[in-house]
Amino acid sequence: MHLSRSTVLTLAGVTGLSLLGIAFVDSKENMNDVLHSVFVALLASAAFYAGTVAIPEIQRRRRIRTNLRRQYRSFKKSCIDLFLIASKSQEYDNRDNLLNPEEFKRYFSNKVPPK
Repeated sequence: MHLSRSTVLTLAGVTGLSLLGIAFVDSKENMNDVLHSVFVALLASAAFYAGTVAIPEIQRRRRIRTNLRRQYRSFKKSCIDLFLIASKSQEYDNRDNLLNPEEFKRYFSNKVPPK
């Protein structure tokens, strides 16, 4: 997951505008000194926003996505265990193979003779 396109474009625009302003505005004159300060403040604001909002949001989404994948895999494994118990075939060796949908369909489409 990434930041929205509008957020990235806004950050890039503000950063680019700030860098251009800092590079081309001479801070020797009184009015240009104000503009120079505004551009420096814009650049600092963009950096502060990226460091305190954007990067932690990306890390949070990545953490959530990873945890959801891990929990889903665990859920699938527990369901497979229940299916194996219900079909009276707990001795199946490699249960991780059954996480593959094709192998799952193949294995459970076969009739298991009653013991």
